[in-house]
Amino acid sequence: FDSIFWENFHFLNNLNFCTAIQEPSDYYFTTTAELRYKMNSHIYTNFKVIFDYDSTPAATSASTDTRYMLGLGVDF
Repeated sequence: FDSIFWENFHFLNNLNFCTAIQEPSDYYFTTTAELRYKMNSHIYTNFKVIFDYDSTPAATSASTDTRYMLGLGVDF
């Protein structure tokens, strides 16, 4: 999903879902939501949230993981 809110602001979203064929209740998904601001025609800054979920995590792990990222990028 990619949407332009204002002239220089973009919202991007991506969702990936994976499941085991033998065991459909064992699945994993990750989603990414990003707000991107174009500073000029080639340089942008962004804020991204990445959320992961595992239906059957390891014994010492949580089922969810959330990361926040602030970045600077270049479009070619």
